[in-house]
Amino acid sequence: MKKGPAAAGTDGSFDWETYYAVITELDEGIGRVVNAVERSGQWDNTLILFIGDNGYLCGSKGFQGKVRAWEESIRIPYIAAGGLVKRAGKSDAAVASIDIPATMLDFAGVRPSHKMFGSSIRPALEGGTFAR
Repeated sequence: MKKGPAAAGTDGSFDWETYYAVITELDEGIGRVVNAVERSGQWDNTLILFIGDNGYLCGSKGFQGKVRAWEESIRIPYIAAGGLVKRAGKSDAAVASIDIPATMLDFAGVRPSHKMFGSSIRPALEGGTFAR
């Protein structure tokens, strides 16, 4: 029996069925949160930032896990949703989890009391550009 949400087989294969079952469950959970926010009437005043963990290699190049600095493991989901996001789009800008606090403070209108290591991605979410 395989262990973990999407363990590799002994032959290097990947358990895609379990992997997609986990992704589907996650998607349904996020959908419940979004529906609750919409029902509460707060969607227009909401910012949801969703970021994935380092990408699982899923058998790419014969490897599992997340320890290799390849495209499949470095590029991860960073999704913004809610009424405060003014423009849908896709960006190749290098953003990271360290940008979440700066972004949330920026949207809340709070000036940090000390230097932040991350940067607000608010300009990109309002139709502009984001650059470090």
